[in-house]
Amino acid sequence: MTAPLTTNWSFRLLVPLNGSASPSSKNIVVQGKQWTIKEFQMPTDDIPAYTCVSYAWGKEKTANPVYEGFQMSGRAMAVLDTATGALSLINGPDNETDAIWMDAFCVPPAGIDRHLNLQNMGAIYARARQVVVVFSTSGSNLLQLVREKDSITVDQLSSLEEDEWISRAWTYQEIANSQRFYFVAERDNKAPVEGADLLQPLSELLNAYERAEGYSSFAMQTVFPRLTSLEALMVESIISSYTEKSVYQVIATMYLRETEKPEDVYDAMIGAITDSPLERAGDLADSPVTYFLQVCEAKGDFSFIYSIAGRSKIKGRKWRPEDASLQLVLPWIFCFGKGQPGKRLPGSLQLDKVRVVPLGGQPDSSITDHLSSIFKKPDSSAAAPLTSIILESLRQVGFSGCGEYLELENGYFFPQETIKDFQSLHVVIASGVRFPFGATGLLVKDNGSGVYDFYDVGLFVGHPSKEEELTTILLA
Repeated sequence: MTAPLTTNWSFRLLVPLNGSASPSSKNIVVQGKQWTIKEFQMPTDDIPAYTCVSYAWGKEKTANPVYEGFQMSGRAMAVLDTATGALSLINGPDNETDAIWMDAFCVPPAGIDRHLNLQNMGAIYARARQVVVVFSTSGSNLLQLVREKDSITVDQLSSLEEDEWISRAWTYQEIANSQRFYFVAERDNKAPVEGADLLQPLSELLNAYERAEGYSSFAMQTVFPRLTSLEALMVESIISSYTEKSVYQVIATMYLRETEKPEDVYDAMIGAITDSPLERAGDLADSPVTYFLQVCEAKGDFSFIYSIAGRSKIKGRKWRPEDASLQLVLPWIFCFGKGQPGKRLPGSLQLDKVRVVPLGGQPDSSITDHLSSIFKKPDSSAAAPLTSIILESLRQVGFSGCGEYLELENGYFFPQETIKDFQSLHVVIASGVRFPFGATGLLVKDNGSGVYDFYDVGLFVGHPSKEEELTTILLA
């Protein structure tokens, strides 16, 4: 299905010019061909087949030949040259050259059009025929080994871990939303490597390294955080369709990623969760996080609520994160589920498909045995209690909670903050934001009105809830 693009904005492509053309500030020459910027008005104009080019800008900047007075990546022209050469190998010399979408030339450098382009990048990549990823020159040896079906070494894994492309915020939606993607190294004129051909040896080496070193999946994210994220992203791209990811999953994947402008991370996330961003011509004064939350709410996914950010002080909205940071209670990429369904009501939030558990009880041996098989004890901690081992593993993948835990009939709950008042507290367990060991959760206080007060966020570790145990609650 072709992703729709938000209406009333200008979409630009680099298109090849046939024959001679008059000199123009919007024309550039690449591999002996002249290319020009062509503007399309969405959604009325027909758009030709195009390829997106994905790359890291790097630290060096140079003057942009298309937008006078603005700078672009110092790599941009070399990347474009490499990408056009790769396209001739992908499409074949007898096939018509695709138009190209590349941010340095196709995203306006300022103003409302820049914001609208960035917010629609998810749809832009989803509509592309393919994506060509251009690594830095250091990726050449790795890709050659993949071409030759030879073994990738741990040293090359470390080199790829440090490649700037992997740490970019935009990488997520560029790969997750693409129909097909290829990898090539800058100035490398050899055949591009298809995504699946890189994924298999990458996964095999990561798994072999994990076994050889005796690491858990929690520890691997501390050793190769970006590569494990890339592996999960590439698998997700192959098995999932566009915008199936939950808001929580998107935020978790963005945790270690970077943007040149801090506010751009929200536009990058918007493009990964929806193909129809809200019209935003007149409300650019809104903070990026406020607009991002509005998009999530319009989609009906409130899984951003499982954040350790500060909460609103407004009555009826104290559940809503308001800080500029949306750091999650557990920013771990290996989460799954459709998110947290719900809807805004006057004075409250309706959360659907959750389980409400009163404090008290104790997990039985079937639950503790199950958790022991997931949270394996290292040799040095054979006598350590299970909850200590669980907490240590959660810390490895970003949990920053106080370290306390509550015992429940079906597991344990680890709150973010120290609990000062236990009266009338209940644990709310999500069914749509899950991990192999449990789920995200909330602590809420029953005030007797039928609407629970938000108290804290945390992690539930134990058996998942059954469908018949799920309910709907109202949260103030």
